Amino acid sequence: MINIKRLLIKWPNSFYELEIDFLNGKEGERVSVPLDYVYNAITEKDDKSIGYSPAIGIRLDKEGVYYPIQLRENTNYFISVTIPFTFELEAKLIDYLNGFPFTNLRLSSNFKVSPIKTWKEDIRDNQKFIIITGSLQTKNQVGILDLSLGERENLFCEVASSKINYQEDFQLLLTDIAKESTEILLQMGNLTGLNLDVQNEREADYLIMMFHLRSLFNADELPLALSTVLNNMHSKIVNENEIVDISLVKQPNIHKMASQGTTLPFNKGGVLASLFNGYTPIKMFETNKYETVDTPENRYIKHFLTEVESLCKKLFIQLQGKASKEKTNEIVFNSNLKELDGWLNIIHQYLSEPIWNQIQQLNHIPSNSQVLQKRKGYRQILQYDLRLQLGLKLAWHPSMVLEQTLADVRPIYELYEIWCFIKLRKICIDIFGAEKENTIIKVEKDLFSINLKKGRESKVVFKKNYEDKVVTATLFYNKEFQKHSYKSEMSYSLALKPDCSIKLVLDNKEGSVETFIHFDAKYRIDFFESNNKLISKNEDIIKMHAYKDAIRGSSGAYVLYPGTEESLYFQFHNRAIPSVGAFPLRTDNDIDLERIKCFIEKIIDEIETNQKC
Repeated sequence: MINIKRLLIKWPNSFYELEIDFLNGKEGERVSVPLDYVYNAITEKDDKSIGYSPAIGIRLDKEGVYYPIQLRENTNYFISVTIPFTFELEAKLIDYLNGFPFTNLRLSSNFKVSPIKTWKEDIRDNQKFIIITGSLQTKNQVGILDLSLGERENLFCEVASSKINYQEDFQLLLTDIAKESTEILLQMGNLTGLNLDVQNEREADYLIMMFHLRSLFNADELPLALSTVLNNMHSKIVNENEIVDISLVKQPNIHKMASQGTTLPFNKGGVLASLFNGYTPIKMFETNKYETVDTPENRYIKHFLTEVESLCKKLFIQLQGKASKEKTNEIVFNSNLKELDGWLNIIHQYLSEPIWNQIQQLNHIPSNSQVLQKRKGYRQILQYDLRLQLGLKLAWHPSMVLEQTLADVRPIYELYEIWCFIKLRKICIDIFGAEKENTIIKVEKDLFSINLKKGRESKVVFKKNYEDKVVTATLFYNKEFQKHSYKSEMSYSLALKPDCSIKLVLDNKEGSVETFIHFDAKYRIDFFESNNKLISKNEDIIKMHAYKDAIRGSSGAYVLYPGTEESLYFQFHNRAIPSVGAFPLRTDNDIDLERIKCFIEKIIDEIETNQKC
């Protein structure tokens, strides 16, 4: 990543110019950038944004999901646009709009153009130009920003999160959601006894295939299992019987000679005449023992690898066609193609191992093999194969939220919100056991879908019997609390919709008591340079107060964010509730999950205590 202070864009065969300047930065050196539309780039000197994404960055080693030019959320930029003066331009100035001169009308809320009287004129080669200035504020939006000035003057930038490694998080979130979604759907398929055979003729949607393959190629899945197999490959001892000249025999097979010796040629007399009724065999049976890796189990592994390779190649060709036809989603398809290319390289690397040359083609599946069922590496690959086959046959489609997210202008926020819900579901399973009711899975005519659309109430219900109480927990996704006096689950002011809410109902001999706790996923941070701490934003904590205070029956509301610091504010210093705060929830940290789990368990204990008070 190259940190840039000022960037000048000139398009080939166009007189238009666009300059983007981060005014708070210090100007460094001019650098050469291998992008044909970047005319001039000045680096940022003494960059203080350690821990943050750069204000203006150029990423030359990434293609697909992210555009080369990157801006940063919640950052101000000075914009200068140079446009040839024409009659068409003069007509536009009469109906002057705030978003002018960009073609993207949605920029009106982000771009504030300077008054017309501040614009400058310039004469170049007898051509009159207008220089328009203004300020661009990216606000808290992350994703694709269209800064195009015309049909030929296209420019798309990636507005990055302040969190410096959000690109890596994006892939981790997608992988984890794919894996968890697959597991949920397979669990439901087993529970409902769905007849999968009817779907054999159906061509799996490319998004379904990408979801399963993304889960399969996670570093802790197939690559780890294959490495385990190759480091400790199953082998067997083979006894091979040969007929060899008597002068070459070293270890004759006496039992074979006794049972089948009459089939061999003999000469009358000879050194062994006393053993064979006056005759000596010209040739004898000999058994050689050797170790081989050409076992049914290894043939199965080889077959599975070639099948996965074939699936990836087929999908690659399919997506290449889609990328050439559907230009609006070209960046999405290019991202998927890059992933597929990486997966094909992984498969090719494993299949190029010389040891596979010793292993023949599979002629039957050793389904009852104890090696496949119990041996490390082999057992995992058998599970992946079953999961992949079942998943591709299952008639389901990914959530529309997930599908739209891949081409949405704010992908990381949407993914993080869904991912947080999935993690809260896992926490609830750890606390309460298996779910009793699930409405996030929708089944219509054997079609499975994960129903996590915004604005629709989706819930998972859990129930646990303790020695002295019964606790029912309902985890909601995007539940709306409206202003209705006749509803118990309501907001007394404005309609509020936390990302995730948990309704806890405790029943014991004292009676019944219930409360809500809420969680809001916020993929953003504040940064303390002095100690490298990543904390939640103050405005997010303020919003948690709104949830706790406005939604009837709420005892707590908490931010989930990809930072490092847990911050909790208790109304009473010795009680977990009522409270608001923020919990770190990062893609690579299981400790975060354990902290949230322990806090929810503490709240359950305090509900009973409050009931007795």
